[in-house]
Amino acid sequence: MKWTFKNGKLVTIKADKNIEVFKKYFEKISGEKDRIGRFIIGLNPEIKPQTIFDMMALGAVSIAVGYNKDIGGRNEATTHHEVTIFNATVKINGKTLIENGEIKL
Repeated sequence: MKWTFKNGKLVTIKADKNIEVFKKYFEKISGEKDRIGRFIIGLNPEIKPQTIFDMMALGAVSIAVGYNKDIGGRNEATTHHEVTIFNATVKINGKTLIENGEIKL
């Protein structure tokens, strides 16, 4: 799945398969469901993927849209949707911060 954001807001969602299932689920969420609610870059080499803390594994990227008041944010929505990606590539304003899970800073 590929999410594209502009000014902190989710503007496009693309996927090779099952996109209609996700869109149907996403349409049911109300409020600021398209606003970035969390963004986590994993830095811990001791945490292995596919655990409860996998978003903190070295090179993992976790991003959520929607509700985030539980962590001090301001987004009001009926829920949030979070995904954790391993070997992710993250570009911000054309600059690559993470490429295939490797931090480039």
